[in-house]
Amino acid sequence: MSRSQEFLHGCRDILPLIVGAVPFGIIFGTLAIGAGLTSWQAMGMSALVFAGSAQFIAITLITGGVGALVVLLTTFVVNLRHALYSASMQPFVRHLPSHWRCRWRSG
Repeated sequence: MSRSQEFLHGCRDILPLIVGAVPFGIIFGTLAIGAGLTSWQAMGMSALVFAGSAQFIAITLITGGVGALVVLLTTFVVNLRHALYSASMQPFVRHLPSHWRCRWRSG
């Protein structure tokens, strides 16, 4: 299979995720701008905050006038659940080589 075919298959396979992510992005962007963030800050937050729920919590805290340290710590704690998710997956990926498990991208 050529690289362009692989790319097209990937686009097709990711489509269901995009259908769910687009409304989330619109809602988050609207709330972020309403909370006083610039477009760049909202996009930066989407790029840096892994959990969507943490983004909504952070916007709620920012709107409430909470300090930056509290916002950072709260989003950090909310994101810790992903460490638990990865630990629960360990038995299923134990047999895979470590260089594959630590990969950030394919190819």
